[in-house]
Amino acid sequence: NRFVAEKAPALVSFDVTWSDQPFAAEAGVGDKPITIVDPEGRSASPDRVFIGKTKSTAEAELTQEGTYRLESIDPLAYWTQIESESGTQWLKQNKAEVSGKKIVRSDLYWSKALAYVTIGKSTAMPPQLESDPLNIVPATHPNEVVAGSPFELSVLSYGKPLAGAAIKVFDSHTPRHEPLKTVTCDDQGSAELQFESPGLHL
Repeated sequence: NRFVAEKAPALVSFDVTWSDQPFAAEAGVGDKPITIVDPEGRSASPDRVFIGKTKSTAEAELTQEGTYRLESIDPLAYWTQIESESGTQWLKQNKAEVSGKKIVRSDLYWSKALAYVTIGKSTAMPPQLESDPLNIVPATHPNEVVAGSPFELSVLSYGKPLAGAAIKVFDSHTPRHEPLKTVTCDDQGSAELQFESPGLHL
């Protein structure tokens, strides 16, 4: 997402929600951190955060002109699915910590939600951390993304290109987990998308 305000300072409020389905508000962020990264790359927490049952709302005063990144990260966690009397059960544990149970599946889970805000004149996007397990990095500035024009991006894992990564695109009318389209990155982890119509996309 991207938002634009005419000048600084600007009081900005934004919603954050976690969900297993695109564009569905299911849970607030709880104790997961919300971070505001300013145009110089400095990180800070919002002035206020209101945590609700289906979403959280953060509020902050942005005092510097330029492009900011707003993000919330669900930290790395291992989940292991085991067989149980009633079928299967998920445990928030590494499979090495599970004993005496038949393991069906083990996942390493991490996710990040982000949006961009420009106050006044746009600037280069704040750099993303190379220590992140996964980053989708726009080459096209968010302010320049319009329907019918190419949107270039790259996918990185710990700062290195993720060759052959599959990017799934959803819009607000996409049913559940069925993507509108899927684009595969090249050997350099780069891809080009094009949104045929305006609206919300994920």
